[in-house]
Amino acid sequence: MSLVGATNAEKIWNYCKSKGMNEYGCAGVLSSLDCESALNSKNLEDNYERTSGYTDESYTAAVDNGSYTKFVTDGFGYGLAQWTWWSRKQGLLAYAKGRGVSISDMEMQLDYLYKELTESFTSVLTTLKTAGSVLEASNAMLLKYECPLDAGLSVQNLRASYAQRYYDRYAKNTEVKKNMGYITVNKKANQKLSEHFSSSEFDCHGNGCCGSTIINEKLVQYLEQIRAHFGKPITITSGYRCIVHNRNVGGATGSRHSKGDAADIVVQGVTPRTVAQYAESIGILGIGLYETSADGHFVHIDTRDYKSYWYGQACTARTTFGAYSGSTGSNTSADSTSTATSNNYILAIGSSGAKVKTLQENLIALGYSCGKYGADGSYGNATALAVRKFQSEHGLGADGITGYLTLTAITKVLQEKNASGYSIKVNASVLNIRKGAGTNYPITGSIRDRGTYTIVSESSGTGATKWGKLADGRGWISLDYCMKQ
Repeated sequence: MSLVGATNAEKIWNYCKSKGMNEYGCAGVLSSLDCESALNSKNLEDNYERTSGYTDESYTAAVDNGSYTKFVTDGFGYGLAQWTWWSRKQGLLAYAKGRGVSISDMEMQLDYLYKELTESFTSVLTTLKTAGSVLEASNAMLLKYECPLDAGLSVQNLRASYAQRYYDRYAKNTEVKKNMGYITVNKKANQKLSEHFSSSEFDCHGNGCCGSTIINEKLVQYLEQIRAHFGKPITITSGYRCIVHNRNVGGATGSRHSKGDAADIVVQGVTPRTVAQYAESIGILGIGLYETSADGHFVHIDTRDYKSYWYGQACTARTTFGAYSGSTGSNTSADSTSTATSNNYILAIGSSGAKVKTLQENLIALGYSCGKYGADGSYGNATALAVRKFQSEHGLGADGITGYLTLTAITKVLQEKNASGYSIKVNASVLNIRKGAGTNYPITGSIRDRGTYTIVSESSGTGATKWGKLADGRGWISLDYCMKQ
């Protein structure tokens, strides 16, 4: 292949992309080669230029024409990657001769570098294809491919900053990417994540350390619940922290912030303790309360799956923040409750009751089976499977847990489906209306006028071949006693 691009940097970026490296990997390679040679494939190590009298050009010409015979053993760096060790320089020289090109040929050097990665540095190549940050990619090149004497934190941060510049220049995709319940989006992209939150609110606060933001979808769901309950804006004081920034600010190793699982928040007009108590009441398991001037006034929320409560910067363990005494929802009637308020809860395996039954009815109405028992009000494996399938088909994290984002999506899909119904004419003199799709549901009324009605969704159920949901919201009727118009 011939290299594609207007500049050396662009050519190297496109070459790396063609080899399957992701954008972080491409940036990591460019950072390494820039720091080594300024992307100059003729570059001779500066120390040797000063002592030997050779320039980049004259050294290259002498190696090419054979008048200089110590290329392999002179111990000085050369080329894009500043190859120095004799065996690697020997391989580079043989590779150039085999191609019949100059030792300075950029495409040949990139091919030789890739040959080294595939044959001798396979773990580095794997990282360059799968890296989740510029730091991870640049460190792979620095610590495992180059292996210099000085590879301390200051060098690592410098290399990451170089990689970040290249990432910002060439990584042009600003789409929200979802994988295994996590959202990844370019920094400053300001992509809408939910009704009240955008990606930029979660951006890392570091400068030049990273180019993307990682956010756990469940975290967004938690924050939406908190915002919907209090009806007040939430300020995220710290969301995602890349590894570099987390280290620079003294964050804990393995911090939930660095995984995209955590946010430090302030709810306008609500005390941190009240927020922590409410978060505890809705089942959030990772909560830190900071409510003094010394500690700051905020609440840490994260998505861990085991209980961990603590207080202040000293991280003093707590078993509880106290009972939440505020109301758990709106005082309006069920008919007038807003979607945000009515969806302000979490359902998962083990949940039961009216909310689970309504969820199951809605899933069934949308064509998702909840198992042989149907809408029985018990959240079991079949319901979790139906939820996961819905989530997967509608761009949500498929974890089988029903919270704000999933409930809101189900409501939206139902509304869209209900907007396009069809008309039926009732043939029976008396046709019972039931609360759900089946004779096992209670009767809520009846139709006695043999009139024409609109059906907005269908479902299977006990006692009829097919059940239809009335557009007027009164309930379900057997379609066995109706004729489609």
